[in-house]
Amino acid sequence: METERKKRSDVARFAPATVAKIRVLHGRQLKAEDYAELMACRTVNEAAAYLKTSTHFGDALSAVDTNTAHRGMIEDVLRKSVFYEYKRITDFERLNKQGFYNFCIIREEIAELLRCIRYLNADDKNAVKYIQNLPLYINKYTSFDMQKLPQLGSFGELVEYLDKTPYKPIMKKLCPPGGEKADFTKCEIALRTYYFSRLFETAGYFDEKTTEKLYELVGVQVDMINIINGYRMNAYFHEEGKTIESLMLPFGKTAAKKMFDLYDSADAADFMARLGRTYYGRLMHENGFDAYDLETAAQKLKFMYARKALSDSQEAPVVVYAFEHLMQNEVSNVIRVIESVRYGVPASETERILVI
Repeated sequence: METERKKRSDVARFAPATVAKIRVLHGRQLKAEDYAELMACRTVNEAAAYLKTSTHFGDALSAVDTNTAHRGMIEDVLRKSVFYEYKRITDFERLNKQGFYNFCIIREEIAELLRCIRYLNADDKNAVKYIQNLPLYINKYTSFDMQKLPQLGSFGELVEYLDKTPYKPIMKKLCPPGGEKADFTKCEIALRTYYFSRLFETAGYFDEKTTEKLYELVGVQVDMINIINGYRMNAYFHEEGKTIESLMLPFGKTAAKKMFDLYDSADAADFMARLGRTYYGRLMHENGFDAYDLETAAQKLKFMYARKALSDSQEAPVVVYAFEHLMQNEVSNVIRVIESVRYGVPASETERILVI
C-alpha cells in the first residue's frame, strides 16, 4: 500500500513537461506595459480590441465582436479561457487522475452552491438571470448538474439533490427547520472549510518537500482570507474576538493564538496596529504595500507568494496551483482596468489597485 502511494506521489510530483509548459505560458502573461496600454484606452471596446489583437487573450476573444463587447461578456470569456487552460494543463500529463488537481473544479462547485443558496434565500427570485449566469462550460466536470439548481424550490430540496456528492452531509447539518431561510454565513464557512480541508489532505499525499511547499502556499492564502474577514467583522460589525474566531477558517500558516490576537482587537485602529507588528504586517511594509488598503495588500501578498512558488519550484503540484492563482489574478486585473476605463477613473488610481 505504501509503495503504491509513493509511486502515485512520484508520478504527480515529477511532470517536467507540464512545468516547462507552464513557464512558457507564464511568460506570455500581461506585463506592466500591457496594463499601461489598457489603461490608456478610452472605451471598453477599445480595451477589448487591444486584448484581442495584442495579448495572449487573442484566441479566447477571437469570436467576440469588440465593437459591441461589454464588461460582463469580456469577463465571462476570460474566465472561461482560464478554466480551459487549467484543464489543458492538468490533462497534459494526466495529472487530473490525482485528487489534488481537481481543486479548481471543487472551488467552482462550491461557488455555484453558494450562489444557489443566495437564490433560494432571495425574496424576489430571478430565475432567468440565474440561468444566464451559470458557467455551463464546467458542467460536464462537476459532481452535480448545475442546470438543475434553478429548478430547486427549497434548501431541503438542495440537500436531497446533492445525494451521492460530498456536499450532502455538509448541507444536511445546516438544513433549517420548516422551510426557513438557510444561514448563508454558516453554509459558506462549512463549504470553504471542506474545500481547504480537502486541499490540505490531498496535498499531503505528495512527498514531504512538495507537501511542505503546498502547505505554505495554501496556508498564506487562508491567513489572508481570515485577516480580511476578521478585519471586516471587527471594524464594521464590532464583533468580539471569540465570535470572530468561531467564524474563521480553522487552519492556516499562522498559529491560532497569533490570529486570535488580531481578532480580539479593540477596534479597527487597534487591529491595524497589531497587524503591523505581525510577520505579514512587516512583509507588507517591506514591499511597499499599503496595509490600510488591506484587501489590495492581501491580494498582493498572495500574488507574491504564488509567483515565487512558480519560479522557485520544480514540483508540478506547486507550479500548477501557483499558476492557476496567477491566471485568476490576471483576469481580475483586466476587469479592474476595464471597469476603470468604463467609468473614467484616472490611470494613477487604477494602477494603485492592480496586483502585479
